[in-house]
Amino acid sequence: MDVGRLIDAVDIGVVVLDRDLEVRDLNRWVIDHAEASERPLVGRNLADLARGLPYDALRLAAREALANDSTVPVDGDAARLIAVGLGLARSLREAGGFAMRFRPVRDEADPRVLLNIVREAAGEALEEPPRRGVPPRVHDRIAVLERLEGLLARARAVGLPMAVLVLDLDGVGQVNQAHGLAAGDAAIAHRAELLTRLVRGHDLVGRLWGNCFLVALPGAEGEGAMLVAERLRRAFERQPAPTLAGELFVTASLGLAEGEGEADALVLRAEAAMREAKIRGRNRVERWSPEMGAVPAGGAVLPLRR
Repeated sequence: MDVGRLIDAVDIGVVVLDRDLEVRDLNRWVIDHAEASERPLVGRNLADLARGLPYDALRLAAREALANDSTVPVDGDAARLIAVGLGLARSLREAGGFAMRFRPVRDEADPRVLLNIVREAAGEALEEPPRRGVPPRVHDRIAVLERLEGLLARARAVGLPMAVLVLDLDGVGQVNQAHGLAAGDAAIAHRAELLTRLVRGHDLVGRLWGNCFLVALPGAEGEGAMLVAERLRRAFERQPAPTLAGELFVTASLGLAEGEGEADALVLRAEAAMREAKIRGRNRVERWSPEMGAVPAGGAVLPLRR
């Protein structure tokens, strides 16, 4: 399974290992933050990269996690040795600390499971408390998906088009590292409030996870939906977020999907387009097209290319 297109959109470091702890892939965050090294990381084993690592114990824990579908925290000397081996010690030390977790992924896993794991990596797996300050109009993930199903049903009944935007804030991880979690929280809360002011009263707004929001636009399609998305992008680009660390500019990458179908499939298309916007440089809008990922009847995005 090609996971590169998924993990590159995450604002924390993600390293994909096999069951023997060999590095199979890593995301853009790791590449950007690792110290310069002539040693390639992909294809190397953690035992070679992190000298002194309790390899057998760690491999056993990873295999037990895979068997039980559970998450294994890595801390203390083991986490420090892994950070050194990956060339991330300086970046993580400057950030004031770090957390590592093994999250097992079965080779035969449905891509929807992989998407959820990436979402966990973006924040939920770190067991952060719910972020404060998000306006009441911004529904949580369960509520917004339930309401989206209802909107789609009503739109189909009256022949009304529907567009869905998935909007992910750019660089919140860097804000947290440079200015602290309170600044990141304030930036997210401001962006959520700004989002509710920019959309229509009957549009649906929700938070999918961490720094990622959903906007459903009943009656919008084609260029009209693109104009809305571009207006949101420009507003995020131009308006700073007030925080205790000062005014911070936090842009957004947006994915747009339109058409009929179940809510899950429409959201996954918009997510695929959003990831494409991340990969193409961030702070931009991308409209879903089939080459970004195929959505079969089961509703899962199947990455087609890196």
